[in-house]
Amino acid sequence: MRSGDFNLKPGEFVHSPTGFLLPPWDLVPPPPKGWLERGYHVTHRRDLERGGHFVAMEQPDAFIQDVQSFFRNVSV
Repeated sequence: MRSGDFNLKPGEFVHSPTGFLLPPWDLVPPPPKGWLERGYHVTHRRDLERGGHFVAMEQPDAFIQDVQSFFRNVSV
């Protein structure tokens, strides 16, 4: 993937541990689990019950807890 290119090309895969915090009212609906796993090494996913695109501003405590939870489980 090139810098500034936000789409994975066919066959591309992100091998780094990846986490997703998905609010129900983002710019697009949360994708099914299988869609994310096709392109990313998903090690953490949390679907929120409320919120939109600006989760860190709308629900700062939930955002902080989720980021901490993701990094607690990432081994270096």
